[in-house]
Amino acid sequence: RFARIVEGTRRAFRRPARHVALAVHNDAWFDSVAGLLPGFGVVSIPLLASRTLESIPLRASRTLESDRDSSRAALGLDADAKVAVLFAAGHPGQAPQPVVDAFRQRPDWQLVIGGQVCTRIDSSSLADWETPPLMFAGFIEEAVRDRLFASADLAVVSHVAHLQITSGTVMDAASHRKPILVSSGSLAAGLVERTGAGELFEAESSQSLLEALDRIDLDLAGEGSERLRVMFSPATVCGAHLAALGRSAWLDDAGNLRDER
Repeated sequence: RFARIVEGTRRAFRRPARHVALAVHNDAWFDSVAGLLPGFGVVSIPLLASRTLESIPLRASRTLESDRDSSRAALGLDADAKVAVLFAAGHPGQAPQPVVDAFRQRPDWQLVIGGQVCTRIDSSSLADWETPPLMFAGFIEEAVRDRLFASADLAVVSHVAHLQITSGTVMDAASHRKPILVSSGSLAAGLVERTGAGELFEAESSQSLLEALDRIDLDLAGEGSERLRVMFSPATVCGAHLAALGRSAWLDDAGNLRDER
C-alpha cells in the first residue's frame, strides 16, 4: 500500500523515481523502507516541532522563558518553587505513577501534572503530601499547555518499558528549552541522550528517576534542549527536505528560510 501511494505521487508530478525523495522520521524504519522501495531516494528527516517555534527564527534573541513569571502567576504557582511538569495524554504506553511516587519523596520540588494522564494516577497515592501535585486534568487548551511548559524548570517523560516511540512532550519541552528527564528505551530517550537535553532513568522505576533527578545539571541540560530545539526547528527540517530534493537553503538576515532555486 505504501509503495502504491509513493508511485501515485510520482506519477502525479510526472517525475522519475530519482526525483522523488521519501522522508522517514524514525531511523529504525530507514533500511526496511529503502528495501521495500528500491530506486527511490529515502532520507531520514525529523518531524517539525511544536507551533511555538514557527515564529521564532534561530537568530532571534527572544526566548519563550520570558513568560515564566506571568505563567506561574496565572497557574497559581510559587514564583520561587522548583517546578517539574508531567504532561501527557492517557494512552497505555505512558507510566505516570513512578513519577508521582518519586516526587512524593522530593518536597523541594513542585510537581505539576497536565492532560488525560491525570486519570491514570492512583488517587490514594496523592494523600498526605507535603507539597501535593497541582493537576490540570482532561483536555488542555494550547494557552494553558504553553503556560505549563513556560513555568517549568524541568519536564518529565515516562513510558512503559520497551515502548519505541517519539514524544510530543519532548518536542514541546525542547521548544521551551527545558531540561528533560525521560525513561530509557524509547526513541525519545535516544534524542535526549544524543543532544544532552537531560537525563535518562530506568522505565517504570521511581528510584531510578530520583537518581536521575539528583544527577541532572539543569543549566547543561537546558543547553542540550536548545540543540534539540534546533534539530526540530522549521529552518532545519525544511532545509533538510529541500536538500533531499536537490535544493539549497539558508537563513537570511531576518532569520527567514530562503530556497535557492
